[in-house]
Amino acid sequence: IIIIDGIITILSGFVFGLTPMIYAFITLVLISVFSNKTIIGQDDSKTLYIASKKYKEIKKYLHEELKIDSTDFDCKGGYKGRKGKIILTVIDTHSYYRIKEAIKLIDPDAFVVATSSYHLVNANVSIRE
Repeated sequence: IIIIDGIITILSGFVFGLTPMIYAFITLVLISVFSNKTIIGQDDSKTLYIASKKYKEIKKYLHEELKIDSTDFDCKGGYKGRKGKIILTVIDTHSYYRIKEAIKLIDPDAFVVATSSYHLVNANVSIRE
């Protein structure tokens, strides 16, 4: 969207002049920065809780494609009482949309909760069984 808006802003500079184009460009950048901060947050990382019947495929994607570690939890649904697995992983905020869309492609019925992670301790250490 920012590329298309940038092209429109540059083309409008030919019609309205240089000064309005510069103001429009500054406004475009500010709107982009603040809307991203509002939508995805100001934190550096997100914690994802993923409940899916296709958790093996999602884990494979996280581990093999993205090289992201995860932790599994056994769970039981509160409404129907079905047993399942929840994948817990911490991702970089910039990767959030790509991972969200990949999970949606793997399992459109996956239940994903994303929370902001403000403080990580030993983020490079993984727990092994």
